[in-house]
Amino acid sequence: MNISELAKRMIIRMSIIAGASVIGSILYYRSFGFLTFLLGAVIGLSASILKVILLERAVDKAITMEKDDAVKYITLHNILRLLVSGAALLIGAVLPFVELWGTVAGVLAFPFASYGERFRTKRAQSQEQRQEQSKENGGEQSIEEITEENSEKNSAESAKESTKESTEESGEQSKEGE
Repeated sequence: MNISELAKRMIIRMSIIAGASVIGSILYYRSFGFLTFLLGAVIGLSASILKVILLERAVDKAITMEKDDAVKYITLHNILRLLVSGAALLIGAVLPFVELWGTVAGVLAFPFASYGERFRTKRAQSQEQRQEQSKENGGEQSIEEITEENSEKNSAESAKESTKESTEESGEQSKEGE
């Protein structure tokens, strides 16, 4: 099964989110009672991974279709992904040995990972834009870089002055004590 790098990053993010919620349940239960939460998280995470794969396949196929057919196809797949989430939540609610909150955590890992990936993409684009701007300026420093350097210099100078003043004060205090 070939999946894109984006899908792999999403799956890794979802696994981290579900793992963090399982760690939280371990700290909460402090016994083997967390196993029901773990089972729910695995079911929810599995549903989220399936949703990522379905989304990727749907987008890949919709790109090659005409607009009207693509809209219908994507709408159908949105409903299918909702049914996958509903089935996972139903399993978590009905089975007594599966914690519903674990299933919810696994299912909600998908939108949280999506937001994280969106943030990552925007940050990478802004960094690329800054690099392009610095190349356009002929390697000159941007205003932000100059401001940052000046503030670092000012903070270093003020730190030197405060240490100098404290050294002088301690010297005066030792003279007064004599």
